[in-house]
Amino acid sequence: MHTFLVGREVPDVEDAALFINAFKAIQTCVHNQWLSAGHDRSDGGLIVALVEMAFAGNVGLHVNIPSSSSKVQTLREQLGVLFSEELGYVVQVPKAHQASVVALFASLHVPLVHLGHVTDVDQTLVIQVNGRTVVEDTTARLRDTWEATSFELEKRQRSPDHVQQEQDGLKHRSIPPWQLTYEPTPPKALSTRNQHRIAVLREEGSNGDREMGSSFYLAGFEVWDITMRDLVAGTVALDERFRGVAFVGGFSFADVLGSAKGWAGVVKYHPNVLAQFKAFRARTDTFSLGVCNGCQFMSLLGWVNPPVSEQLALENPTRAGDWNPRFIDNACEKYVCNFVTVQIQESNAVMLKGMAGSSLGVWVAHGEGRAYFADPRLLQDVLDNKLAPVRYVNDANEITEAYPFSPNGSPHGIAGLVSDDGRHFCLMPHPERTSLKFQWPYKTKAIQEAKVSPWLQLFQNAKSFCEESTTN
Repeated sequence: MHTFLVGREVPDVEDAALFINAFKAIQTCVHNQWLSAGHDRSDGGLIVALVEMAFAGNVGLHVNIPSSSSKVQTLREQLGVLFSEELGYVVQVPKAHQASVVALFASLHVPLVHLGHVTDVDQTLVIQVNGRTVVEDTTARLRDTWEATSFELEKRQRSPDHVQQEQDGLKHRSIPPWQLTYEPTPPKALSTRNQHRIAVLREEGSNGDREMGSSFYLAGFEVWDITMRDLVAGTVALDERFRGVAFVGGFSFADVLGSAKGWAGVVKYHPNVLAQFKAFRARTDTFSLGVCNGCQFMSLLGWVNPPVSEQLALENPTRAGDWNPRFIDNACEKYVCNFVTVQIQESNAVMLKGMAGSSLGVWVAHGEGRAYFADPRLLQDVLDNKLAPVRYVNDANEITEAYPFSPNGSPHGIAGLVSDDGRHFCLMPHPERTSLKFQWPYKTKAIQEAKVSPWLQLFQNAKSFCEESTTN
């Protein structure tokens, strides 16, 4: 085994005051929104920070790194410049803010060096040291090399075919096609909060209840945090006090019986709770939202069945089980947590009113999200009646079943279902985890310019439904 040592000094902090000033400078830039991107120089040094930024932004770079040595000739010297892990930052600054950033760093006596610029057109990555080219290749090819080992490990953990799909498609990825057909509106002070209550319902193993409650609170609801144990014990009832109910995500009872099956069993095998659920759904002034585990829960209860399911039940009286749509194991054979793109379709879903035609980023986090229909007529009825109002799309804004754009392989890219009256809506993605702009890991110009996160509209639509509909 051969060891190649470059230098004999480990990274350290020699000037605490400089470190503090550098931190203050970066924080000021972030607060003033003067930066487009940033990366620390640590593991792997400057060259790794640069290429990782290019990989993430899917762009090229043209960089010339100045060195204290007038000529960097030897391999050892080049490696020292490129891979030194001394503390530092790499920041991307828009032209409009360059003067402000330079002045700020100068005022704090923090060294700032101009390295180069981003190239959006050809995605070529050129890195020089004192004008001498040391790296020249395309971002896509270098990223494929960078990701190769991870993909090989991934093929041992999930469907190799799906991993290969993602690996092959990586070089063709482009900016997400997020677009808005409406103008998101900020929350406003309301005097009707106590008039419209929503029950945020959870079970053992649920999560996301805080985000769900916060999203509905921002939309103007009085939010009640309720557990299934509360309903079983009679501490509280799902009665006329509530206009809405939200079933949160998570892994109820650790999903050991299958996703949400234990949760659904609590309803089906407690007569009093079942009666409350039936009465709530039968009212014409109520709505419900199920997310992730809550989506699976609603489908098991039959709250989003297409109309043809009743006909199928009559035609097959001896068939064991029901005709409810279900959400089953992801086609990739593993749990997936990604930020994906969905497109809002035309439908009568009250919570998506005015949002059709928009494409939005959203978090997914599930292992069983593939829509399943026991009979082809169920799927056709869903499509014919526009009961699948949210679909996964690719970077070309086309509905897709391909991985990783569709995390689960649902037919026709189905990400959620809605009842035929539009009041009961479930989806596998998590709008409640994207209802604030800071929860978006990346923002296109349309999202950046929006006053609030576009997903807040979904919760505001629920409030509008309550204000516009008459009480039974």
